[in-house]
Amino acid sequence: MKENSLIRDGFKLGYYVEGEGNPVLICGSVLYYRRTFSKDLSNYCKMIYFDNRVFGGTCLKKMAESDFELKKIYADIEELRHHLNLGKIVIMGHSGQAYMALEYAKHYPDSVSHVVMIGRAPTSDDKANAWAESNWHTLASDERKAALQRNLESQSDEFINSFPAPQNYIKNYLRNTPKIWFDYDFDAGSLWNDVEFNSQGFNYIWGELFPQLDITEGLEDFNIPVAVMVGKYDGLIAPPASWGTVQNKFKQLSISIFNKSGHTPPLEEPNLFNKRLLQFLGISSQSFNNKTLSDLEIYNA
Repeated sequence: MKENSLIRDGFKLGYYVEGEGNPVLICGSVLYYRRTFSKDLSNYCKMIYFDNRVFGGTCLKKMAESDFELKKIYADIEELRHHLNLGKIVIMGHSGQAYMALEYAKHYPDSVSHVVMIGRAPTSDDKANAWAESNWHTLASDERKAALQRNLESQSDEFINSFPAPQNYIKNYLRNTPKIWFDYDFDAGSLWNDVEFNSQGFNYIWGELFPQLDITEGLEDFNIPVAVMVGKYDGLIAPPASWGTVQNKFKQLSISIFNKSGHTPPLEEPNLFNKRLLQFLGISSQSFNNKTLSDLEIYNA
């Protein structure tokens, strides 16, 4: 299926559908996430990639912060579900979009069968950021730390800030490769090619809304299975142990740690990620039988 778009409140939100089977909707940039997730998944699921208002969505009007209220982003997802006549979906989000996936499921529980949260800790406030930094320094090898130091010396803050938004964000993201990828020399630049990025929306949601978000709110009556999938070497987020602070609030929560991944297990360990995802969804996956789930760590508080 060719890429199409949905017009919502002055935003042009692209979407792309491939494959058949259980509908799995990935909220975030269509371009970025089609490059991130294995195309093998479309042999088992209907994969739906959907821009949100921050990553990928083209704004067709003058923006205000109110355009980026989270409830509007959840409503965008629900509108696409109706537009495509999908029935219940698996909602999946990576990084900050993991929060969007969970919160969408809370707002529209009758629309969701499973939630998948990738590369995210339960909080992103100052305490979580300090925990992430401490964990990274403990976990990172001398070689990994040296690689980061080289990047910081060759690309100063002044150099990064000489680029206009959002290029400065992407430049800084690439500069921090040793914190983000298991392969600390990985070149992720091509993942960002032509990706639209709304700095105003990002600064508001990631800078103001997410640090205040309490994901345990509304879990008392929430009984949808949730899978958290994180990389051991993810230096952007608090370590997997942070989920122990909220684990007992969830009725159905599994936490998988990918030992050779940083922030993006679907790209760094695709076969293992695919097998774990399909197992979570109850789908047989013969193509990935050479990958044993014993390679994963399952976190228990």
